[in-house]
Amino acid sequence: MGCYFQGPIPSSFSNLTYLTSLNLVESNLNGSIPSSLSNLQHLTHLDLSGNRLKGSIPSSFSNLHHLTYLDLSSNRLGGQIPNVFDRLTNLQTLFLQNCGIQGPISSSFSNLTYLTSLNLMRNQLNGSIPSSLLNLHHLTHLDLSWNEISGQIPNVFDRLTNLQTLSLSGCSLLSLESETSVNYTFSNLEELELLSNNIIGYSKFSGNFPKLEYLDLSNNKLAGKSKYVNSQV
Repeated sequence: MGCYFQGPIPSSFSNLTYLTSLNLVESNLNGSIPSSLSNLQHLTHLDLSGNRLKGSIPSSFSNLHHLTYLDLSSNRLGGQIPNVFDRLTNLQTLFLQNCGIQGPISSSFSNLTYLTSLNLMRNQLNGSIPSSLLNLHHLTHLDLSWNEISGQIPNVFDRLTNLQTLSLSGCSLLSLESETSVNYTFSNLEELELLSNNIIGYSKFSGNFPKLEYLDLSNNKLAGKSKYVNSQV
């Protein structure tokens, strides 16, 4: 896939006001994401992944109210996650992995109540996992891996009852050296990746994962017996 274009995204696209889907994946595009794309207010699907786009996500993107799929992954955007997502309330899929974005995970994601897939892996995100993510009750796939996130998984994280895949690898998330044990119940979780964190001992991290098919806890500081109740691992 990819058309091997060169140069910026043409401003003439802004005239395609009835366009519903725009796919420019791996097309060797550079420059910034033009704010004129916000004229495409019938757009439901936008994929600009795998290019060399720089700069921030235009604030005018908040006008794309019908957008259900947005993929800006593998570009060179940088900066923090903007608050444009406050109004993109129909989004179901959001891919922002490997974009060079920094700062905390945006609280504006809490408005994306129809979101089913969120991928923010391989950025420079920091801070803790915000409790606002608990509003995403339809979420089935969440990947926050290989960021600079610290702290612990929120104790009520398992309220995301539809979650099927969860990857938090490479974040130094779990520093469970205290006497506090953590127990989670993920009723639909099928894949759990927690490699290269700082999990100290099985006895401090346990849970009920009845549908779990894949579990990766490699490169941690594990010892003792695990307590994965009713799991298949």
